[in-house]
Amino acid sequence: MTFPSKRSIVRKSAHSVLLMLIGATLSFNVFGQDVDFEPDPIMSITGKKGSYRGLQFSHHDRQLWNHRLECWDIPGGFALDGPPIEPRKRGHIFSAAAQGRRLVFFDAAEERLFTWGGVAPLAERDLPNRGQIRDIRFLEDGERFASWMSQPSSICLGSTRSPKADRYFSIPEGLRKLEISRTGKMFIAVDPDNEKRVLLWDLEKNEERAIIRQKSVVASLSLSPDDRFLATGSFDNAVRVYDTESGRQLKVFKGHGAGPIFLGSAVFSVAFSPNGRWIASGGHDGQVIVWEVETGKRVFRARIKSQPIVWSVAFSQNSELVAGGFEGIGPIHGVGVWEIEAANKDK
Repeated sequence: MTFPSKRSIVRKSAHSVLLMLIGATLSFNVFGQDVDFEPDPIMSITGKKGSYRGLQFSHHDRQLWNHRLECWDIPGGFALDGPPIEPRKRGHIFSAAAQGRRLVFFDAAEERLFTWGGVAPLAERDLPNRGQIRDIRFLEDGERFASWMSQPSSICLGSTRSPKADRYFSIPEGLRKLEISRTGKMFIAVDPDNEKRVLLWDLEKNEERAIIRQKSVVASLSLSPDDRFLATGSFDNAVRVYDTESGRQLKVFKGHGAGPIFLGSAVFSVAFSPNGRWIASGGHDGQVIVWEVETGKRVFRARIKSQPIVWSVAFSQNSELVAGGFEGIGPIHGVGVWEIEAANKDK
């Protein structure tokens, strides 16, 4: 389905304005057109502004959520009711996660965690005011969360039910793209003084585990479910895999290319599958690629032909579906969902 857009620029940045002007010069006519995919997704939401960030699947893989707690049916693509939140507050949602049949999310405006069971009213718990919360994620046991706070820079490991067991760790200041592992045992982040370096931090010992140095600026990060591997997406269009114990580079995957109009390119999103077998990557070239971790083989590739930037990739809980959230010029933004194995059989 296509939703009409009243604006011809989806981001109020100089970069997007420049894209529009050069696109017009080159007759890059995508305004008002449907998005063309290859292969066709089992579900797509196009023209829906703001839908492409923070994608994740529900516990039964029949729904897809974004960072605004908007929800769609899979494969129908029609919108579903979410938690009872005022529309004006949806932009304050930092993180959400499906845990069993519950949805737990953090409201930055209220500085509270909310738990929603689908029909029951929202349950909530306060978060202590120990600094501005930059990000939050929910851990593999479904009962704990990890939050990253600045001023002062710290991490809290806590319970979604009660603050009594909350634990705090002081960490280096100014870190970027920080991701806490699902086990709560470590985190990774880009060094603010050198964006070609990644810091690996052991939370159990609260000390640096390793520093990874690569030749290209890091654009995205992801940890494997068992914390053994780290994947990076970079501005040289490569995906790299590292051992988290030693920091040693294990593999380099190359398959992404330059974006449209040659205004630079990068792999802006990477994610491990829940089974640890695959890595998904999305880039400036409008591609969503799935790689086999062990062999480095490309097992799936989807293309959005107008070449928008793929800002978010996510796997279903059973690792059989991959989603890509994208943003381009005019109405060219939205989400696509593909079946990985089915696409391979059709080749």
